Amino acid sequence: MQTLLGASLGEFSGMNVNTDGILSFLYLVFIRLTCGYTSYIMLFHICLSALCHLCLCQSNYCLFLGWIVLNEKMTIIIFAASLIIIAGVVLVKMGSDRQNNTSEEITEAAESI
Repeated sequence: MQTLLGASLGEFSGMNVNTDGILSFLYLVFIRLTCGYTSYIMLFHICLSALCHLCLCQSNYCLFLGWIVLNEKMTIIIFAASLIIIAGVVLVKMGSDRQNNTSEEITEAAESI
């Protein structure tokens, strides 16, 4: 509905179509859609925290892929933000591992009683 409204208002008149744009669109439609569907299927087979880590790292993957393939600008601010995301994922992963170890110790202690 929004596409039809935008088309009727003339939104497509300023659109510039080139090979890079078409390839990017096809990549997003086919490759990333497949990855998204795979992530949805993985919801039923892996723990939620692992899937969240994959989703958080996906933005960095897209940034670096655009930088390498499409020669997009990689400024120091974008690079620093990417490092902050990676650091956050590492901290969350370390916390979840520590929590899993603690819950395993509690379970073992309860079983030994």
